[in-house]
Amino acid sequence: ARVTAVGPAGVDEYRVGPIEGGKMAARATAKQLTNKGDIPYVKRPTENSADSLIGEGIVNRTFKIMEPVLVASFGNVFPQFAGFDPKEGSVDQIFRNDALGPPGQRADILIFQWFPPAPVRPEAAWLHPLPLTIKLNSTSSDPAQWAVSAVWFCGQGPFNSAAELMESHKHGGIRICPFSKETGIWDVPQRVTPKDP
Repeated sequence: ARVTAVGPAGVDEYRVGPIEGGKMAARATAKQLTNKGDIPYVKRPTENSADSLIGEGIVNRTFKIMEPVLVASFGNVFPQFAGFDPKEGSVDQIFRNDALGPPGQRADILIFQWFPPAPVRPEAAWLHPLPLTIKLNSTSSDPAQWAVSAVWFCGQGPFNSAAELMESHKHGGIRICPFSKETGIWDVPQRVTPKDP
């Protein structure tokens, strides 16, 4: 297996194995494939679960600033807000690396999806993207230094920050877009295989 380890000093890659039956074999070894410093920290791979946890603070602060327009457009689907109603579903983000960032910098693009409430299957979210995108400068190994560099909302933007978007909204420069929460069998098409005769 190829293993990637990320730390403030950079990215290290290893070959580990063999793996037998889903477990490390007793004779398994790890061989470092890169030298220290070969791959800088800013070129680390995006790991959605870990990055979502690490970036939670900046996302929550950004959402708090935008709360009036987010709730007006999408409803009470944000777990970060006091009015959250799980019966309306929920919103979650996906981190994607912005491979076109300038040299020496790291940027992540966050896209958001609406997860319909149960009993709709969670994979239905792929068919319910929100018209909301946030771009983060995530160059620093200290997430407290991460910053929003662009926000797109309902096809409008980019805005340099959530505060700039809200200032535009205050002066009538932002339109709220309706978001349909319609679901159906098209969300997660399923086929039941008939029983053998």
